[in-house]
Amino acid sequence: MTTKQPPADTLRLNGLKATIWRNETQNGVMFNTSIVRTYRDKDGNYHDTTTFGQRDLPALGSLVDMAIARVSELSDQERSRNSKAAAKAAEKQNQR
Repeated sequence: MTTKQPPADTLRLNGLKATIWRNETQNGVMFNTSIVRTYRDKDGNYHDTTTFGQRDLPALGSLVDMAIARVSELSDQERSRNSKAAAKAAEKQNQR
């Protein structure tokens, strides 16, 4: 059974939400982002949509900028973690 991984991060701005997902690939770790607008229907139930109105666009642009910065941070953290793991493995190998 596959365990569902939580998002790497979630950013919110003015009813918009960017969810950042960490994915293991053959080329290493990649981060993907999905963006939705949350709204309430007439019964008060919350829903997400990928359709944005003209009034959403300025916040959408800001949220994309925030997501770009966060994905860059997460990628840097991943590279740092991999470098430390490689150095530790090399040190262990040299001790043999």
